[in-house]
Amino acid sequence: MLSIARATRRSIAGQVKLKQEAEKLMRKVQWFFLACTLLIAFVFLFRLTCDLKKYFSLQGQALAKISQWELEEIGDRWAIRALYSIQIEGKSWENSTLFASPRPVNEETAIQELQQMARLEWKASYCFSNPSLSSLEKVFPLNLLIRTVVVCLVLLYFVLFKKWMSNKLLID
Repeated sequence: MLSIARATRRSIAGQVKLKQEAEKLMRKVQWFFLACTLLIAFVFLFRLTCDLKKYFSLQGQALAKISQWELEEIGDRWAIRALYSIQIEGKSWENSTLFASPRPVNEETAIQELQQMARLEWKASYCFSNPSLSSLEKVFPLNLLIRTVVVCLVLLYFVLFKKWMSNKLLID
């Protein structure tokens, strides 16, 4: 009878130890996912902050003189770049803009798009305090904003999940 009681106690002690090891492993996994998501969220927040700062700093507008149009192959698409100059308070500033969209799939379409763009009159948006910061295309970073919100929601999910799991492990 004593040997059965000892075996039962050993079995229960082994189960408790196994459960404690599983809880430790679960905590490590939770911290890992939380840390990775936090790092990714910081990267997205940093990029979003930089893009929003650039977007909101480009408040002035000046007529741009396009000196050269170029095509660049980026992956399997073609991008259009314009080299231009702007006159602000009697001083000339030179810059270039790589247009974000549209990105034609083949070179012929890109050439046609470039020819249409070359016929237009362009105004450059520039920063009042630093006119060397300018762009022909002022685009709100909506895509990056949405991705940042999604990453932050995933981070919130992991924080709440960790808190819920910690409470559940304490109750059990």
